[in-house]
Amino acid sequence: MRNYIAPYLKNKSVKGVFSLIAGNTTAKLIATLGGLILANYYGPEAYGVYSIFLSYIMILALSATFRLEDLLVLLKVPSEIKNLFSGVLVIIIAFIALFLGGTLLFKWQSNLLTGYTYLTLVLIAFGSALLAWNNLQNSFLTQYKLFHQLSLSIVITSVCSVLAQAIFYFIGETTYGLIYGWIIGILIALLYNAQVSRNKIQKIDINLFKKSIQRYPEIIRYTFPSDVLNAIANNILPIITVFYFSTAEIGLYAMATKILVLPLMILSESIAKVFFKKSASISEQPEKLYQITQKVVFLNMGIMFFFLLLMNSVGVKILDLFFQKNWKAIDQYILVLSFWILARSGINPISNIILILRKNHYSLIFNIYLLSCNLIAISLGNLHHSFLLCATVLSLLSGIGYLTLLFLIFKNLKNNIHVTKNNLEG
Repeated sequence: MRNYIAPYLKNKSVKGVFSLIAGNTTAKLIATLGGLILANYYGPEAYGVYSIFLSYIMILALSATFRLEDLLVLLKVPSEIKNLFSGVLVIIIAFIALFLGGTLLFKWQSNLLTGYTYLTLVLIAFGSALLAWNNLQNSFLTQYKLFHQLSLSIVITSVCSVLAQAIFYFIGETTYGLIYGWIIGILIALLYNAQVSRNKIQKIDINLFKKSIQRYPEIIRYTFPSDVLNAIANNILPIITVFYFSTAEIGLYAMATKILVLPLMILSESIAKVFFKKSASISEQPEKLYQITQKVVFLNMGIMFFFLLLMNSVGVKILDLFFQKNWKAIDQYILVLSFWILARSGINPISNIILILRKNHYSLIFNIYLLSCNLIAISLGNLHHSFLLCATVLSLLSGIGYLTLLFLIFKNLKNNIHVTKNNLEG
């Protein structure tokens, strides 16, 4: 086995990918374990405020770049890459400035944002700008295969965030401590990335910038709308429910999600990179593609089923011993969200197969469906004054959507097998 793997490890790109996977895994473990400990001190109310903050910046940071950072990985000419980097950076600053100016003016002129202080809005804008800029720099590092530096940057973010959040708690900042700590972590990572990839900001050549974008129009037309819809669908629930429910209830939901998603993300991110490369190489062999897809789905869902079984039996008892009384209802959220996580585990590692099958519209339709699920769940939860019902409905509807998408993928794979066989017989 060692002799089989050794030749691949000599390849710089392959070693870089392994380094990136290790960095991602380490960062997620630090963030989750550190988050569990800190959440016990801060409490569900402060964690709810933090999850609302993160929901906003995930949407805004993605929107601010229009997904143009993806072009940095696709372009080849260094001068064009630097020009695009500088152009996107200006777009980020302009977008966030417009958002901040608009929301501050809106709050001043109306009563619709009474739940948000001016400080909260400034923190959301500042955090979004930092994350968007950091994502841009990450794409730049990926373009030049600086995977070790990128991996280290991800770990630095987690370590510095957790440490800063702990310090803010112990100096008495229990409301915004988690937010301040996160901002410090991402800011330190940003400064580190700026040192690694310095001297890349230049005067923008507008014509060259336009040509770079026009070369890949599908990013603006399809990738960006689909990804924004996905970001909204995955983050809108805390943003809207804060008007109807307490931040403590939102905090319970967010913590349960974080616990359940951790193993899913570690598994999916590790498998997805290998699966995408393999599936692309056998895309003209539909039977093999079907078999490997089936194995990946069954393996991932099997592991997650076992984890969810343990989590809902032994895990919740451990959490009950670990958490303070104000976290006691977390076992109910873990139970109701388990179906959604299990269904999602079938799609996450093979999501790129939609590109192989040339069914890009599936992603757009599915993200619209996910957004609808959130709105239905929020409406029913508000109607019956139950956040747990809201989470239950969201889990059921989203889970059904993921399983339906999985069914359609396998249906297309089977159809490709039949078409290939008929062509050979013909």
